[in-house]
Amino acid sequence: MIYEFDSHEAMIEAWRTQPDLCGPSPGGAASMLRITRQGVYSAVKRGSLDMVRLKEPGQRGPYLYITNASLERYKLNQGRPGPRPGFRQRVNLAVDKHFSPVWPPDR
Repeated sequence: MIYEFDSHEAMIEAWRTQPDLCGPSPGGAASMLRITRQGVYSAVKRGSLDMVRLKEPGQRGPYLYITNASLERYKLNQGRPGPRPGFRQRVNLAVDKHFSPVWPPDR
């Protein structure tokens, strides 16, 4: 989920009411999770991480932060969100019914 704010004061007020919204920048989150910044942005797109975006009119930005709550949730689920156990074995042993012989049979 992406939380968007138009002013710094509104973001600080939201951080006071919900302390889980504050957190590090994407670079800081990447170093905490030991992944790349691109991995952080991909996790935000997938919905694994939540982002706070501050875009003030007339200022440089946007300023981006990753929430502490989503970082803790990601750490707990890390390594598990992939395919279910045994998925690769079933795929490798499965018989393709559409293309049984790779080469044409000898005639």
